[in-house]
Amino acid sequence: MIKSTTFKKILALCGFSLVLCLLSIQVGHNWGGDFSMYLAQTKSLLQGNLDELYAINEYAMEQSDLPFGPSLYPMGYSILLTPLYYLFGSNLIVLKIFSALFFVGCIPLVFNILRSLAFKKRIAFYATVLFAINYQFVFMSDSLGSDIPAMFFSFLALDLMLKSRDNDHWIYATTIGLVIFVTYITRTAGLVLIPTLLVFHICFLIKTKKWKFFNVALPYLVFVLCYFIYGQFFESIDGKYLDLIDNVSVQSIWQNVLGYGEFLMEFLVSTKFLPRAIVVLGALVFFPLFVLGIIPLINRDNLFLMCFCASMLVLYILYPFTSIRFVIPLSAFVIYVILNGIHELELKFFEDFPLTKWLGFALILGMLFQSILVIVVHTKEGTNDALTPEMQSIYQYINAEISDDKIFVFHKPRVLRYFTDNNGFMLEDFSSPKVNQADHLLVPKNEINYPGFKIQKSWDHFQLMTRTE
Repeated sequence: MIKSTTFKKILALCGFSLVLCLLSIQVGHNWGGDFSMYLAQTKSLLQGNLDELYAINEYAMEQSDLPFGPSLYPMGYSILLTPLYYLFGSNLIVLKIFSALFFVGCIPLVFNILRSLAFKKRIAFYATVLFAINYQFVFMSDSLGSDIPAMFFSFLALDLMLKSRDNDHWIYATTIGLVIFVTYITRTAGLVLIPTLLVFHICFLIKTKKWKFFNVALPYLVFVLCYFIYGQFFESIDGKYLDLIDNVSVQSIWQNVLGYGEFLMEFLVSTKFLPRAIVVLGALVFFPLFVLGIIPLINRDNLFLMCFCASMLVLYILYPFTSIRFVIPLSAFVIYVILNGIHELELKFFEDFPLTKWLGFALILGMLFQSILVIVVHTKEGTNDALTPEMQSIYQYINAEISDDKIFVFHKPRVLRYFTDNNGFMLEDFSSPKVNQADHLLVPKNEINYPGFKIQKSWDHFQLMTRTE
């Protein structure tokens, strides 16, 4: 149990974190196309035409020069959005606040998990504070996506595993299986919770010598049952990530190793605008601290948490695309390990100086500064790309003047389709024969000549071109 004073601190931290997230939220949305696809899936769920959306987006993904993702994303996040979408439509502010609440819900779960790792509860609290005010999550609060809800369910599953050590009631086992399934249909990488649970059970059984077959098997049975029921509705149209396996190569794996190495550092400090020499120097400090901090944590009780982190990292190293969003569930563990590394350094070389306390405090101040900077930049410069007055004018014109069956080439085809119902695809090379499938081009306003197309209408930054042949 969490002491009442600690509980009050965590509760206050949740409130402060929510304020930071709310201050970051702006009107509209950036160009990230995932949000429009999740909204389209939610809309199709309510209208009962997911098969149609699947076929339309499959065409868009196959014709685009770069694969944005599967034909449909896993349906979990869209299912979560359905009640809000029904009540408020595509009100992005409401939907962003909804996602922010999932992040706030992660905070007490993170503290519960981290304080189980070692006896130093102070380190767990510092790490939880750094997680709660992390600039990465303040930044992500201004966009829609399944990342944060999936992280919440991942932490909930891990927390339930920890609680089941002291209470092996069948309700815990059932809930664990259900939460793992929800995580999986929210983000496919949630499947790493299955081997995590298996490692948890093996270590627990070795330690306690207790074998209650029904309670051990129950979460797996619940997962399989839910998967079977889910498959009756969505199996034929669910996201097919294995289709992206053709993009995996030795080069992509090596680039991902380097990329995620830097992303792990990004959970503490933004390296985006730092000189490369400073980033390398930071890595020379970061990774030795990481090794120093993780060695004391390697034991049987913590093995399932290490399995979770390692499985997720390996999965995304093999995945052909990289993004810090993919590995955000690792953030709390990375922060904790670094702080533990500092603590180990203190024990070895700074016995008379509270190094962990002062560096922890400095990191918290630095993180708060970065989060406030994100809010200031969001407020001053804005983050809206997809719903600017110009883009809304473009959508209105297309809806009024162009029939829904016309095909567009646009750099964000899923966004355009959500707001206009016109399908399309993305081209980098306009000399490609694929351009012949398009009826219109929506391109940046410039002096480039597009053979076979003429300008139909221009705006400040974009021009609509129509086929002449």
